[in-house]
Amino acid sequence: MSRGPSVDLEKVSGIRQALRRLLSLFRRKRLPPLDSEVEIQADIGDRVAAIKFLADTQGPWKALLEQVENAIDEYPESYPIRGPIEVRIVRRGAGSYIAIRDQGRGFVPDKRGLPDFETVVTRVAKSFKGRLADYQGAQGEFAVGLFGFRTIGREIVIESTTDYAGYPHRVRDYRLPRKGKSPTTVMTIDGETLTAKIAPAEVQRRAAGTTTVIRKLLNPRIWTAAKVKKAIEDEMWNRLVEKGLTIRVSDGRKSFEVAPKARAFDGALFPMNSIDTSFGPIQLELYVLEKEDPKAAIPVLRAKERGAGATRVYPNLTALDEFRCPPWNLRRVQGWIRFDAATLSGPTRSEFFQDERYHVFVDALKGLEGELGHVIQVQDTQRERKGLRRILKQLRGDLERVCRELPHLDIFSIARDRPDSLYISPPAGARRDGKGKRKPATKPKGAGGPPRPRRRSLVGLPPPTFVANGFSWRSRYIPTEHLVEINRAHPDYERESVTRRRWYRYLLKLYTKELVLQCYHGSEAEAKLLEATIEAQIRAEQDL
Repeated sequence: MSRGPSVDLEKVSGIRQALRRLLSLFRRKRLPPLDSEVEIQADIGDRVAAIKFLADTQGPWKALLEQVENAIDEYPESYPIRGPIEVRIVRRGAGSYIAIRDQGRGFVPDKRGLPDFETVVTRVAKSFKGRLADYQGAQGEFAVGLFGFRTIGREIVIESTTDYAGYPHRVRDYRLPRKGKSPTTVMTIDGETLTAKIAPAEVQRRAAGTTTVIRKLLNPRIWTAAKVKKAIEDEMWNRLVEKGLTIRVSDGRKSFEVAPKARAFDGALFPMNSIDTSFGPIQLELYVLEKEDPKAAIPVLRAKERGAGATRVYPNLTALDEFRCPPWNLRRVQGWIRFDAATLSGPTRSEFFQDERYHVFVDALKGLEGELGHVIQVQDTQRERKGLRRILKQLRGDLERVCRELPHLDIFSIARDRPDSLYISPPAGARRDGKGKRKPATKPKGAGGPPRPRRRSLVGLPPPTFVANGFSWRSRYIPTEHLVEINRAHPDYERESVTRRRWYRYLLKLYTKELVLQCYHGSEAEAKLLEATIEAQIRAEQDL
């Protein structure tokens, strides 16, 4: 029996696939012509990729603080604090991990009375914290903070036991026991696939609470107890103070404790502590420093609910373009500003959305610039006066020696009279005792009449005042005001101000010049001669 022709199965399969594609083209519905406006609702093509994108925008440090913040949220008002929140860093190569343990009320329970892990994983961008009265004041708003662990490690394990007494609303709705706790449940999430596995724990916790462990750290070297402590202090100090919580951080080498206590700021307290706006109050506590401090900053805080603990949005107000100007950028103001009505931009909660609320916030703070500037100006004036007193005292001591050895130059009675103030001479007839101290003159016995009044005259060392007036002169004495004007606009003043020692020697030269001029009633030409002498001295001493 003869066989039929052989059949190429691959070719037949290819023809079938081509026919199917042609049929599918004919079966497709043709889109109508675009002759009118069409409304299309935005959607997500790849949901897992979208979650990864949102989670990865946080960065590792913000992601770690999100986990710490979740632990803080487990302590609502009036809930007992059984101990500190512990953050433990273990670096063992591939086995490195970070563990965050709290003794709060645990995860919110579901209808079965178990920690509701399923809702956390499947309700991304729709946080249950914003819908439950149990979580009033909690910071979760976008429900992506949990997945930020991807920027820290490859896997996260969450173990939780729920205290039913901490969730009275859920207890009532789901008819759960008013007292008692749930079985300990464990959820493991893979950072690459974002798949979660939920199972009963092998070992039951003795008390309610949650332990979060981020495993297989991507860069174990960056995590130290000191860095984590500083990040917690900067980000959520106010929350810890208002809730009375303590966080203990350790890495096997060092251990730190972030204790709840109010921060003490240096400087003068600014009198205003609140600004009313159409969206709610802007709370502030500002201190004006007498001099510039490189560490001075004004963090901007925000809480989800009024009265709840606030977290930091901006490390410094000058991060906003509108406030990169005096007095905010002078490093003379520190403290904090809080605006709970602001709208946060993005899941990282690292900036305000620039809507109408933002502009109200900016305008309100702009109104404080004049008052803050005035306080700074007053402090500068007072500091300059104190500085002038110190300078005058030092000048007086040095010039006294000159006038004692060259008494004909002592036209202001610097060394001879030493008045108690700059403008009051000692009583007439005063004499020195054997030790060089002055004694009042004694009246002869039997002399009558009222005591002689103290003679007042403009004597004593003239105080300096600094002006900026062209380049033609360095200093001049004003007899009517009894002061010496120092021209700080002169190039020699700028050149000699590089160090305090050179600056003071320059002032001493100017004062000795004025003494000589006043003693010999020098003319303008002689003044120029002395100015030229000082200029030559400065050039000759510049390498000393």
